[in-house]
Order: sequence, then C-alpha cells, then structure tokens
Amino acid sequence: MTGLTDLCTTPACIQAASRILTNLHLDYKSIDPCTNFDAYACGGYPTEHPFESTDVLSDLQSQSRDVVIQLLTHPYNPRNDATSDDEDVFNMVAGDFAACLDVDAIEKGGLAGVPDMIAQVQKLFPIEDYNSNKTLSGPEYEKYADAVSYLNSIGTAMFGDFGTAVDVQNPNTVIPTFNLISPNSSDKALGATYDISSLATMNLTDIIEKIEVILPQAVEQGATRQLASSLLAFSAKLVGIYTNTSTPSLDAAQILYYTTTVAEADEAAPALGFEKVIRKQAPEGYKIDRMQIQVPDLWANVSTLLSQTPAATVQAATIFSTYGNYEPYIKGSVDPAKDRTQECAKYLDRSLAWIGSKLYLEQKYSDEDRDAVTTIMENLVVSFGERVKKVDWMDEATKTLVLGKLDKMTLRIGYPTETPDALNATSLKAYYKGVKITSSHFSNVLSIRKWYSNLTWEALSGPLDETTWPNSGVHSWIANARQWRERNTALIPAGISQSPLFSRKTPLYLSYGSLGYISGHEVTHGFDSFGRHFDQNTRLQEWWTESSADAFDNRTKCFVDQYSAVPAIGWDGAVARTEKNETIYVNGEFTLPENIADTGGLVTSYDAWKKLDDDSPQQGLPGLEQFTRDQLFFLAFGQTVCSRLTADDVAIDVSINVHAPNFARTRIPAQNSGAFREAFNCKKKEPTCELW
Repeated sequence: MTGLTDLCTTPACIQAASRILTNLHLDYKSIDPCTNFDAYACGGYPTEHPFESTDVLSDLQSQSRDVVIQLLTHPYNPRNDATSDDEDVFNMVAGDFAACLDVDAIEKGGLAGVPDMIAQVQKLFPIEDYNSNKTLSGPEYEKYADAVSYLNSIGTAMFGDFGTAVDVQNPNTVIPTFNLISPNSSDKALGATYDISSLATMNLTDIIEKIEVILPQAVEQGATRQLASSLLAFSAKLVGIYTNTSTPSLDAAQILYYTTTVAEADEAAPALGFEKVIRKQAPEGYKIDRMQIQVPDLWANVSTLLSQTPAATVQAATIFSTYGNYEPYIKGSVDPAKDRTQECAKYLDRSLAWIGSKLYLEQKYSDEDRDAVTTIMENLVVSFGERVKKVDWMDEATKTLVLGKLDKMTLRIGYPTETPDALNATSLKAYYKGVKITSSHFSNVLSIRKWYSNLTWEALSGPLDETTWPNSGVHSWIANARQWRERNTALIPAGISQSPLFSRKTPLYLSYGSLGYISGHEVTHGFDSFGRHFDQNTRLQEWWTESSADAFDNRTKCFVDQYSAVPAIGWDGAVARTEKNETIYVNGEFTLPENIADTGGLVTSYDAWKKLDDDSPQQGLPGLEQFTRDQLFFLAFGQTVCSRLTADDVAIDVSINVHAPNFARTRIPAQNSGAFREAFNCKKKEPTCELW
C-alpha cells in the first residue's frame, strides 16, 4: 500500500482531513474494511455525537436551516442590488416564520378557522340524524363528493389525495391523480398529513372526547358513543383493506403509476366520486378523460366499505380528516419538549420553500459552485453510459435504448431558474401570487394550501411546464437529491452541494466520493427496478427486449439476497430485535431500488473520478498520508452517511425507510465495488453483486 507525500495544506484541506480523521474509528487499523467498512470509516462519528441519534445528512440539513433561521431572526439587510420585490418576499417568509414562532398567538387562537371548515363540510354534506344507520344513497354521493372537493381545495384529503401529475402514458400532458396520503413523499406544499385510518390506533374514549370538541351536533343528539364506535369500526376495516389488498397482476411501478380513464375508475370505485371531484376542481372547459391512481385495487374495496357505512359516520370521518389536517397549526399543537425555532424552520421546508431558498442561495451557493456540480453531473452521466456499454448481460438493441434515455436525462442543479426563478424576487412574487401572509399561523397555512391547490389544478389547462421543480423535498436548502423518474430528471439542490459533501477547495476525490456518489445514485435511479420501466420518452411501458429484462431481474436477486442477510445493528453493534427477541434483518426486497442506486452511484462516481485522476493526480491530505487517493475516495464515500443510531432506531428505520440503514449503505456497496476491493487489498477481488 503506497501512501501520498504531495499534500494539500490549505485551510480547506486541513479541515477536510480533520473531519475524516475524526470520523474514522479510533483503532481503524484493527478493523477489516473489506467486511466492516462502516465501522472502519465511521467508528469515530458516534463519539462526536454522544447524546443524539443523528447522521451526516441530518447534520448538514440542520446547518442549512440555521442559515435561514439567522436571516429570518434579524432585521432585513438588503443587498446592494435589492429591489422592493426583494423586501416583499423577505417579509413574506419572515412573516410566515414569525407566525409559526408565536406560540402565545397560536394558543389564544384556539381552534382558529377549523369550526368554519367543519361548518362548510356540514353544509355541503348535511346529516340531520347522527343516530341514523342509513347509508349513502343517490344524491348523497354527490354531496359527499362536494365535501371531498372542498377538502382538496383547502389542502386536505379523505382516504386518498387528489392532485395532478404528468401522464406516464402520454408524457406531454398532465392528468388528475388520486394517490395515497403520504406526507413524507408528497410533492405538495404543506401536503395532507392525516389519514382517517389512524383512528384505529385510538381508544374509544379519545374518539368520544374529540367528537365533543368538533361535532357538538352529535353530542346534542346523544349520538356521541354510537358515532365513536362506528368510526372506530370503520377505521379498523379500512386498515384491514390497506393491509390485505394485493395487486398480483401489476409490478411495483404500475402500482404507483397506474393510469386509466376516469370513467373506468368511477365504475370500479363509484362511491369515491372521482369524476365528480375532478369536475369541480379542474379548470373550466377541461375535458375529463384519463387519471392516475396509486394501488388501484385498493380503492374498489374502500368504495365498497364506504357504501356500506352509515352516512353519519362518513360525514364524521370527513370532519375528522378536516380537523386532523389542521390540528398541527392550532391550540395544543405545540410540543414544549421540541425546539420551536427548529420546528418552524422545518415548517418552512414545506411552506414558502422557494422564497426561503432565495435567502439560502444568496448566502451559500455561487455560480462557480453550480458550474462545478454541473460538471460533476455531466461526467457521471458519461461514466454511467460507459458502464452500460460494457455490461455483458444486456443485448445491443436494449443498450441503444438505455443510452438514448441517458442522453435525454435532464440535469437540474442547485435551484429552479424559471418556474420560479429562485433567485429572482419578482419571479417569486408572481409564483406565490394569491398567498396572503398574516400574523396568524393557521391562516397562513390555509392560504398556502389554497394557493397550491389552485396551482395544481391549473396545470391541467396548459401545456406541460418542463421547467418546474417539485414543491417539497428538493428545494434549495435541503440536504437531499432526487431522480424524478416520470420526467427523467436528476435534481441536485444547492443544500446537498455543501461541505463536507462538496467543496471546490479540496481534492476532487472528496467531492466525487461524497456528492458524486449521491448524484450517481440519482442517475442510477433512472435505471433501477422502478426507473427501468420508464422509456426514453418517460413513458411507462415494457421497452426492453424480454431477454434483457429477464437478465436484469435475475441480477437484482443477488442484491435482494445480499441485503436480506444483513442483521440490523445500532452504532454500538447491538443487534435490533423484535418483541419476540428475533433478529431483525434489512428488507432486501423493499429497499431494492435504493440498493441498486447505492452501488450504481458508487461505481459510476469512482469511474468518473478515476478518469480525471489518471489525467491529473491531485494532492493527498495532511495526517492521512497513509492512504492512497483511491482509499481517500472510498473514505469520502463511506463517511457520507455516518450515523449514530441505536438498535431501536434502526429497527424502526428498517420497517419504514425505503433506504437500507446507514451502516449497510456504507458496508454493502463497498463490497459490490471491485475498485474498492482492490484499493483495500481485499482477498476477494470480485464484487459480490454487480448490475451496472
């Protein structure tokens, strides 16, 4: 093993070297990196975070939020070229933040505007007798659809969440959608968070107490207990449907992006009123035709349940959904145990995200940074293409198709520049037109949700806007990246293009090992077990030859088996266990797309960096002279997701996270890299699993 003697001793390099040494296991020489690279590369990280469950990306996200917090908690300090629009948008986001911080006003506001919302639901979908067991019939279905349409207009949802998206069968158009309520993956600004099935986890007494607060009419009629019991039974049946519905005839991509005509959807699930809701929400003159529905077989069963449930219970569930989606913004919602400033900064992640992005970008992201990240991304695309050309399991016809899709992949770096231009205050004002920010936290949430609902449905009235970014999850100060599969677009926000993942002032092996790996991960997502079903025109279909598709599926089985054999462990090596003391393992099937992307991102980024290093080798780092540049590249990769998570944390993570636990994301992709095995002189030189 040959170390480096030509060292970079600039302040940036010294800081980078210090960080690497700090994260390394104190006795890393005693650990075999070939079998336990997570402990080797990240063994020191928990020592630096002894009292919290965290990881590198969470740390970076906190640092980015702190930048925005500092700006919003100080008086407006205009730049030399600032205009009145700059001050206006600053005041918008500052006002939104201040209202969120004003706990006294939130408490004094009580239920705020929720009673008015409930009254509107009752007006649209009236119930005279809450003791009645009469089910929905005839005109009542129309009234129920009216209520659901109203919920959608104020940013809430009942069962599923109506919206719009690109038609994966006709990618130049936008169609209505009906998706699962999924706050962690929603692209909506302040998307719906409450699912009525959650009532199944409550006891009867708690439901009764809530009815007493939000449904006094039922209390007056002496129907409280009966209604609470019916709601509990209804939600339990709903959970049963969610749990037991399967779609054996569809693959995972088809389940999430299933498209059909609205007429066929209505026929399959008539009680849900798809056509009625879409007709009320769509722009005037819109011709109703097709829609996208997630998990299509689920909704036929929900429709049957709805038609068999007392109308009073259905209305009550609609009211509970209204209340549940606004409960986080009214009296009693503030958790005194949590840092309110941080909670409100997280709220800004989902409210006026692009205005907050402007503040962040002006402080932390330069044109030079954007150019450098763009170059990395372009090199990664070339690198991935070279790997595609070399695979021996894919026929030449399919390779040509895959390379054509790769060539068409859009790279969006840093921030949006058109809809809106995140650095242009005038563009931002126009984009957020209709949002009214006041001193009321509740009113701000309502205004933003109404604005976004209008924005969503207006997309049906014109041609597809190919310049937009999602409104949640990839704004400019977030430590995240994404492959927008249905648009064949890789998004690398400014927030993840920061130290320690990226710097123009340190050797390239560090940026390629960290940000390059993450960005390569997003490129690979376009060709993982989900992404491969979208063709070069982003149409969802089988576009590979049968032999290449079969070969792909056969190779992915290696990844499933590899990850499924990994016990879930905490930072201290403790094994996660069930209540029955059984070992919990990583779910290799559930995490397959991310695992493919992790390995693909690593090998693609290594190849891209190695080509540059062969042409112009860069300096080593002080205190790390014992490591080669190749080893430093892999250390940068390994330390990208260092974490301090307990076995209990990891047990939860395994059950809900589409990614493998952080320790596995470091350990396993390394074992799938022949270059890593060569760099660390592993006995076995061949990758365990290999796809791209």
